[in-house]
Amino acid sequence: MRTVFLDANIILEFFRFGEDDLGQIRKLVALVEDKELKILTNTHLQSEVRRNREKVLFETLRDFKKGRLDFRAPRALEGNPQVEEIQKALKKSNQSFRELANDFEKMAKGGTLPADYLVEELLSSGDCIEVTSDIIRKAKLRCDLGNPPGKSGSIGDAIHWEVILEEVRYSIDVVSRDADFASKLDEHTFSPFLQKEWLSEKGENGRNVRLFRSISDFFEARFPDIKLSEHAQKNELIEQLADSPSFTSTHAAIAKLDQFESFTNGQVVRLFAALVANKQVRAIAKDRDVEQFFTRLQPQAYWVPTEDETIIATALGVDQDEFFIPF
Repeated sequence: MRTVFLDANIILEFFRFGEDDLGQIRKLVALVEDKELKILTNTHLQSEVRRNREKVLFETLRDFKKGRLDFRAPRALEGNPQVEEIQKALKKSNQSFRELANDFEKMAKGGTLPADYLVEELLSSGDCIEVTSDIIRKAKLRCDLGNPPGKSGSIGDAIHWEVILEEVRYSIDVVSRDADFASKLDEHTFSPFLQKEWLSEKGENGRNVRLFRSISDFFEARFPDIKLSEHAQKNELIEQLADSPSFTSTHAAIAKLDQFESFTNGQVVRLFAALVANKQVRAIAKDRDVEQFFTRLQPQAYWVPTEDETIIATALGVDQDEFFIPF
């Protein structure tokens, strides 16, 4: 399972004219639910997001309200019916724009923007680490020494890094636009100082730490094949299999599922759960199509609850000790 840290500046972009759309949050949450991804957050980061939301929205609203549509015709076209038609259309459009701006402001004040709900869902889906006095002490020392990531008078990034060092064993992807996490020679590359510190702290376990400038860049590199529409389609078919009332409907569901090349870890768990719980599926588990479908999921079978392993192995006629080995 991959671990990712989203800096506050990335999350707050959803309240600005950001590059990433809200669909990126939905994908993140879906991957967390399906055990493909773990989002690492901490109490300081969550406070930072909530504290700065109002300031960011004030700036966004101010810039948004400047977007009034305008049109000015030369005097020579006075009385032209097309000019009058355009002016009427613009007047109507500007009235709609003012209504939209007012609605935007009301939702911003009430905390009812679509971004509000999705950001809270994102934060609640993560593993939130309590920032202790020891972490704060280490972060202050880091800043006093002038070591990245940190700025004079601000220890936020240093706190985030100390949490990452303490909580993550192997590898971490950091999504941030903060220059303190990046190389001074290449803003898309992780700081060599921090990279060296990571390897020194983790030893042989320190596989990798990588920086991304946006969530979309992270998805392109790590999960290029994840599409929400396809993800939802797979989930619907898994539900159909779990609720299958007959052998015929089971074969039909398997045929549709077999068209997909890959499934998330969470989806694999639910597929095997259908095999365990639904007698219509389990009874024909040795039929060629059903057996072939489930055996190709073997590389991810180690996610299955231990108490279900015997039932699955018996139904498929496989060696239990070998089938659930994680490799």
